[in-house]
Amino acid sequence: MFHLIWTSCVLSQSFDVFVQLEVIGIDEAQFFEDLFEFCQSAADVDRKTLIVAGLDGDFLRQDKLLHLSPSPTLFFLP
Repeated sequence: MFHLIWTSCVLSQSFDVFVQLEVIGIDEAQFFEDLFEFCQSAADVDRKTLIVAGLDGDFLRQDKLLHLSPSPTLFFLP
């Protein structure tokens, strides 16, 4: 079992860290500017399993998580 905790504001800048992982968990997803692009690339190109948690909008009430809904196999909303 391998655990890695990494903090960053831009996910794509940290992708070299994620190469060795099979599962990537992202918390507070609404704060990442490149969330959709990173998740799409990680899942579709690199075949990573993603667990994404966060609010369905940011402080400007702009939706970020719902853009991911057509992509994953399983998608849960509270």
